[in-house]
Amino acid sequence: MSRYVVSGSEDEYQPGSENRVLGNLVGITNPTEMNIRETELLEALYIQVFDAFPECLLSRRFASGTDLG
Repeated sequence: MSRYVVSGSEDEYQPGSENRVLGNLVGITNPTEMNIRETELLEALYIQVFDAFPECLLSRRFASGTDLG
């Protein structure tokens, strides 16, 4: 069972993957390798987003206790 539902031009598998990995620009053909790479990229995104997140919340207005509305 596939993790993704795709159609049209996105419904193409990576050559050499035995129809187990969707087409990708980096040429990954092994499903385990693709899962690892996706997890690494998702982790990097979370780190980038959540490292910046407190800065957004902790503005002077918020820290001073004034109303945000």
